[in-house]
Amino acid sequence: RQYMDSSGNVGIGTSSPIAALTVNGQVRASGSLGYTFNSPGDTDGGMFSPSDGVILFKSNGTERLRIDSSGNVGIGASSANSSRLRLDNGGTSGAPQLMLTATGASTQTEIRHDTSNNLIFENWNSGRTERMRIDSSGRVGIGTS
Repeated sequence: RQYMDSSGNVGIGTSSPIAALTVNGQVRASGSLGYTFNSPGDTDGGMFSPSDGVILFKSNGTERLRIDSSGNVGIGASSANSSRLRLDNGGTSGAPQLMLTATGASTQTEIRHDTSNNLIFENWNSGRTERMRIDSSGRVGIGTS
């Protein structure tokens, strides 16, 4: 059930641990601090459950992603606000954006919401090229801003 090899690696459910702790089977952990995944001395990132049914991920001491009890996901936001997926700028400068990239493609497509409430669709190759914009009045521009 539990095994420790000559180098100090511990195996639970295995007699061949490949790391300091190797578990073969399900793991259940509890505690108020959460579960950190870090290198020695790095204590500001990990996965946490601040309340029942909620999971959040932090990096560099800041919440980056939250899954609420309904399965809604907020990235850069501490709440998904009843949206299946919410992207926010996370309090940093700039607006939220979504980058779509096909495997092996040299061009990426970005959808972003700028600080003037415009929805902008751009292609990235060697730089940004705006392809379409829906402005804050609802007007659509294709090939023009």
